[in-house]
Amino acid sequence: MLRKILCVVGILAISIGFAVADEFKGKVTKVSGTKITVENKKDNKTMDFDIVGAKVQKVAKGEAPAAAEASAVKEGANVMIKYDGTKVSEVNVVSKKK
Repeated sequence: MLRKILCVVGILAISIGFAVADEFKGKVTKVSGTKITVENKKDNKTMDFDIVGAKVQKVAKGEAPAAAEASAVKEGANVMIKYDGTKVSEVNVVSKKK
């Protein structure tokens, strides 16, 4: 019984950890080394991110994500960035399915 309770508490802690991270979707407007500027025209917001140490993936609609290098993040690319405060954990470069 105690084991079940500990498992449930562990799963809840992990779930809350994932829920804390924020997401920002938009188009890359500027790339300067490891720093990028992303603009979301729908919300009329612009944010700057430092992507050092972030996991970079290419994501095509209907396909599994594939690992990519930071050089895949270019001006004009559509991206979805997961971050917590000032630390970026994941950058997904979104492309249309060919």
